[in-house]
Amino acid sequence: MATLLHYNTIGLIGGVDVRMPEAHQILDYAMTLWPYLQYCFARPKRHRTKHDEWIASREFLVSYEWADIRYDALKKYGGRCKACGIRAGMFGDDGKPAVIHVDHIKNRKGWPHLALNLFDLQPLCHLCNKAKDNRDATDWR
Repeated sequence: MATLLHYNTIGLIGGVDVRMPEAHQILDYAMTLWPYLQYCFARPKRHRTKHDEWIASREFLVSYEWADIRYDALKKYGGRCKACGIRAGMFGDDGKPAVIHVDHIKNRKGWPHLALNLFDLQPLCHLCNKAKDNRDATDWR
């Protein structure tokens, strides 16, 4: 026997009558998770090491480790800009052939432990990467 869907003044209900106290309980539970979420996504508070300074430097961008993870990111996400969709070699808005960069979603200086993490990388064309800047953490994937 199929479950009937009930419509009432509160909204579409799948066989269960939802009342306001239950919604408040869900909100209360979500508020108890807030400190944990802040902990998970907070910038790590630690002393900067020489390794962190190397990751924030230009030398990092010519290292073998960066070349390896950059290639993996291009393979995983394709050679297409995730913001505007242009491919390498196509002509962009500036009239020049597009160059695809691999962007760190969270900047290397503030989040050095994510610099070689594939899940912090996204391919962007030169124009989109320049417009995004280091202060913006938009994930276009």
